[in-house]
Amino acid sequence: MPPHPQVIPTAPLGPPGPYLLPLVVSHLGSVYHVLPLSPGPLPPRTFADLIIPDPIAFCDIMSTSPPSYPPFTAMNCLWQVMFTHIRQPQHLWSCWGPKNLGDYPSIEMLWQAWDEGSFVSEVGHQPPLRLVEKQWGHQEDQRTGKGQLQVWRPHKDNTARRKWSNFLFFIKHIETAMANGRVASEAIQDLESMCINRSMSIPALHKSLQPKHQKKGHNPSTTPGPSSI
Repeated sequence: MPPHPQVIPTAPLGPPGPYLLPLVVSHLGSVYHVLPLSPGPLPPRTFADLIIPDPIAFCDIMSTSPPSYPPFTAMNCLWQVMFTHIRQPQHLWSCWGPKNLGDYPSIEMLWQAWDEGSFVSEVGHQPPLRLVEKQWGHQEDQRTGKGQLQVWRPHKDNTARRKWSNFLFFIKHIETAMANGRVASEAIQDLESMCINRSMSIPALHKSLQPKHQKKGHNPSTTPGPSSI
């Protein structure tokens, strides 16, 4: 049985009242910042508690004050409302970025991370990555006033870029199936069946579904057929 998470309450924020106070939770070698959905310094924990980024994400980049969280209440603990308080989205990836493909036990769990948000056992709930991507994945480049510039995924980080690309490959595969009349559960089951029938892990399935690249200089239209040999 895995050890129970270690919970460290943070300093109280604001005057006594219905405030939700973030906790630092250490579990299985990882440290999480968690916002319980009940008020008080040591509230009862639930699977729906929110896994939130480091307090620096909520601070203005020009601030000289120590990083701290804004006051949280039941009124502003919805993901979309919380997003409006985030000032430095470049700090979100380390908290909310997707896992490596091999760390997802199933395609269903991978899709859940996108559509509903991942649940970390005995810790809490992350936001749906579709909402994070909608909020910060496509923003106007302030330097040029043109195009779209994403601001939450690490720049010039090939590992992060590959992780996101691999994750998004399956999301797009499922969304394409849905656009063609399938429901998400059917598209997911198709992929799960491929893994089972081919005895493949999710990373191996990802590799097998990549388009085959032709060798450079090879032109099928000029390849001699059997009758011309």
